[in-house]
Amino acid sequence: MARSTHRSRKAKQKEIVSARQAGGEEKEKEEEKEEEEEEEEDAREVHEVARLLKHQMAENGIVKLLVQWVNEGEEDATWEAEEEIQQNAEEVLYEYWKAQGGRVNALFHQPRNAPAETYHVFRVLRHEKKNRGGFQFEVQWVGHPATRGETSMEAEPKLKNVAPELLQEYWESVGGRAKYLAPRGRAKKVRTE
Repeated sequence: MARSTHRSRKAKQKEIVSARQAGGEEKEKEEEKEEEEEEEEDAREVHEVARLLKHQMAENGIVKLLVQWVNEGEEDATWEAEEEIQQNAEEVLYEYWKAQGGRVNALFHQPRNAPAETYHVFRVLRHEKKNRGGFQFEVQWVGHPATRGETSMEAEPKLKNVAPELLQEYWESVGGRAKYLAPRGRAKKVRTE
């Protein structure tokens, strides 16, 4: 089973209820205790994805999926961002989209009044130096596997505009951009007389 992380909705509700019930000093002590426990537990619980139930697209173009967790019923399912599911349970995500007839079909072709196709960068995979200078990058998109036909080559200026943090992260992972730049100008020849 694939694993993902989410904050337990039940735990969150219990915290809210207990904070309302507690008063004065008791409330402050409980809040301090909860903060200490959260620091110890990283405030996130690891759960296994049982299955994805349905999807929706937010107005900002972010896709969310309704996740049913292992050992929990459908009534306890939570909406999670597609990108987070892809990071932690990509096989389940790709199987879901395949069952829907493909991600593009499910999001942009089947629905009435479907939004314009939008893509978000998930990961920069590799780069190539262009003949006229600069670089182009192979990009994996959110909701798509890193396989031929699902990735695309994108120009560096475009990535600087749409995903500067991911581009910077990629350059750091390969030793920096400067490492791949050719020296400029002509080298001075040493005279020997």
